[in-house]
Amino acid sequence: VVRNPVDAEKFASGDPALFREEFGLEDYVLTVGRIESRKNQLLLAYALNGTGIPLVIVGHSVEPDYEALVRKVSVVR
Repeated sequence: VVRNPVDAEKFASGDPALFREEFGLEDYVLTVGRIESRKNQLLLAYALNGTGIPLVIVGHSVEPDYEALVRKVSVVR
């Protein structure tokens, strides 16, 4: 188990309206971290496929081929 704690109070005053206004998304699944196979974003994208719920990934890609697979099964905006 790798613990990556976050100080929740630091982000408690975040305003979701900023993201909504910029990207036009109301409901979505957010995951933060590098796009790489060991994080298994592909399975998450596949699970969301067909639900109409967009997947938002915040992070850079270290595996271009893996990123391409994630995009292939996702609804990309």
